Amino acid sequence: MFPVIKPMRASPVKNLSLVDIIIVNYNTLDLLRTCLSNLLDIGFDSANITVVDNNSIDGSREWLMSDQSPPVRVLLSAENLGFAGGNNLGISATSSRDYVLLLNTDAFPVPGSIEHLLTVLIKKPRTAVVGPQLLYPNGKWQRSTGNIPSPSSAMLDAIGITTLQRLISQLLWPMRRYFSFSSSVEYVDGACMLIRRSVLEQIGYLDESLFFFVEDAEFCARVQDNGYKVRYVPNSVVFHLRGGSSSQKNRRKSLEMKRDSLRKFINLRYGFDGWVNFCNWTYANYQVRYFMCRIFMLLGFRFNQRCDEYLEAMNVFRKEVVSSP
Repeated sequence: MFPVIKPMRASPVKNLSLVDIIIVNYNTLDLLRTCLSNLLDIGFDSANITVVDNNSIDGSREWLMSDQSPPVRVLLSAENLGFAGGNNLGISATSSRDYVLLLNTDAFPVPGSIEHLLTVLIKKPRTAVVGPQLLYPNGKWQRSTGNIPSPSSAMLDAIGITTLQRLISQLLWPMRRYFSFSSSVEYVDGACMLIRRSVLEQIGYLDESLFFFVEDAEFCARVQDNGYKVRYVPNSVVFHLRGGSSSQKNRRKSLEMKRDSLRKFINLRYGFDGWVNFCNWTYANYQVRYFMCRIFMLLGFRFNQRCDEYLEAMNVFRKEVVSSP
């Protein structure tokens, strides 16, 4: 299904029984089957795996309760609790292991990847969250870390600094993955993040008021507010479909939900003026992207879908800019 990844330097930690895995599923039955099969193939015991179903209607619940499903712990929610709520339900139902792995149904660790994450947490007691390098199914580099959303991060996005940082990371990763060092980052992608349980109990679980988007960044921000570190581990590799576990059918609705979560988060940390600045920079960013996209289309490149996405995002954030005093 995925390209073969060359073996990485062996990890000294082999005890996967230290890890509870939480998988939140919402109408992704085929991905869930593949995800569970992959976890069992790379050495996880089914007793360590908890699947939270967010009231799916695609047959997931029936399959999870049937003999065809691996004997994992199953929690059936009567409503869609979102990413944060679903994971919190799973975390609260598992308390016997020292580390918690939050894994999307569209994320597939390669052998040894979780052991590398676990090694960093064991060796660095002031680190609370670690994340791997994510790859697209064809083996290409994928964004795995990011700057916590803020007015300044929106400015960096708009003037191209963030894009440059990602390009450098993409170029360096093939070399970095063969070394065992990790690096501090602002946040790691929630598709696959390993968390120290004691810190979860200390600072609280994921923020359920953020139904879609920003949940990972918000949690990592709180981790750092409490004096702990978040680290990226380049020699841990996870294939990620990106978007496979969230609905892509209604782009406008997804953008509006993303905007709403950003509004809550930015207002809480930076106030209303911070939100206004964030929206101005974000709107300008999408304007530039749309303009450049149209130029490439005039040159013969087929960027129709990308241009439509930028235009949709412009329209969503334009309303925030116009409505601000």
